Amino acid sequence: MGSKAIAVRIPIDLFKRIQEISKLRKVDTSELVKRAFVLGMERLMLETAIELYYEGKLKQSEAARMANMTVKDFMAIAKERRCC
Repeated sequence: MGSKAIAVRIPIDLFKRIQEISKLRKVDTSELVKRAFVLGMERLMLETAIELYYEGKLKQSEAARMANMTVKDFMAIAKERRCC
């Protein structure tokens, strides 16, 4: 899998927090940002899949695929999030 560089402006206080965590974890700042971005995108895709599923815009299998999960796992999380 290839990669693509992008430029993003973030608030200074967030950048300082990134630097602190980077030092504590002994990880390069760009690697830490990449990890945080991937985790955030996974969460965003799951939340979007749940929303679209409950709006009737995606079938269970489509939503599970969007969330990169099995249908069984997706439905368990979707039901849990829906009731709370």
